[in-house]
Order: sequence, then structure tokens, then C-alpha cells
Amino acid sequence: MKISTSAKGKRAEELAAQYLQKKGWKILFTNYRIAGGEIDIIALDKKDIVIIEVKSGKQNSFELTESINFQKRKKLHQATERFLFQEKMQDRPVRFEIITVSMPDEKIYHFTEEFFND
Repeated sequence: MKISTSAKGKRAEELAAQYLQKKGWKILFTNYRIAGGEIDIIALDKKDIVIIEVKSGKQNSFELTESINFQKRKKLHQATERFLFQEKMQDRPVRFEIITVSMPDEKIYHFTEEFFND
């Protein structure tokens, strides 16, 4: 039985959230929808708000990150600004990270802000 793309994406986001919780991070929101976009995971790492884009597929982890192009990053930054304003968190430090989940083996790769901004 073939699993839908949306089901795979949901599974990848669940795995990513579990991975972050095991690291001691607090998950604030998943699939946060706001005008102009959606943020896959919003987490708290100590005092930092961390915006996480989750990608899944059969490709290797680096190929998956390539789908996060300039336009996607711009939309994510705009959605983050709206989120911070709406939730009154503008004074918090923010960083952006990527988690890829290779399917079907469910292997997780975590890329830090430095990779996201390259």
C-alpha cells in the first residue's frame, strides 16, 4: 500500500519533533499556519526560538535541503516575523534550522543555522 506524500510529511514532522524533545527542546507549535505561510516546527532551545523546516524523501539529506530555495527561505522569514509579532516574542533570539528525514528508513539529519543561511 502506497503512503501519501502528506502522510509521509506528517510522519517526518512527528519524528523531527520527537528527536528535538529527546534533545531537551520544548516544542511550542507544529504546523503553525499564519498569513503567507506555514512553519513546520517552532521549538524552544534554552531561551532561543528555533524555526525548523522539515523535509522528507528518498533523496539524501543534502538533496532534500536544496529544495529550500531563496523564495522558500524568504517566505519562512516573513512567516516568522508575523509569528513573533502575533505571539509577542519579538525580544527572543531566533534561529533557523533544517531537519531532513530519509524515507523509508526514517533516518534523521539535523542542519544548524549556519547551513540554512548558506
